[in-house]
Amino acid sequence: EREKDIRYSSRTRINTDAFARKHEVRHAINEMFKLLPPALASTPQGRRLHAFGCVTEMDIVQLIYRPEAPQSAQKDYEFSRSTMQARWRQGVQDAATTLQAAPWLRPKPEDVGVRVFDVIHQELEAEYAAGAQPEACGPEEILPGTRVKQPRPKPGPKAMRKPRP
Repeated sequence: EREKDIRYSSRTRINTDAFARKHEVRHAINEMFKLLPPALASTPQGRRLHAFGCVTEMDIVQLIYRPEAPQSAQKDYEFSRSTMQARWRQGVQDAATTLQAAPWLRPKPEDVGVRVFDVIHQELEAEYAAGAQPEACGPEEILPGTRVKQPRPKPGPKAMRKPRP
């Protein structure tokens, strides 16, 4: 399970970080183009530089699935109805928490072209920094960004099936 966590967990951040870096470079190109003297700006190279510039500003909100309890090695192919409903419920809760926080409404510095928000991650980091320990802690180490809840009690034993003749 840990191997799969490492393999899959960073994909969203890697892609978002790469996109944000590219957008910031395009923003910087646009700012630099404004400083060019008209004689340089009107050259083919200046026009090419301007074509790579960008003035848009954007906010990206990440909603990353963070399981509430340990999962098994089947986590990358377990798509049963109950599993998906639990994931959807958690996604709706995370989206509602993020919308309630609305960090994108805060003023943006002028020199920033893109902001990336992960409200749930920030909340989990704050809880971890404050020393909050999940109730279900076991001997394994709980890392920042890991959400662990007390497991639900399992239902009583199921009725035994009679063997087929």
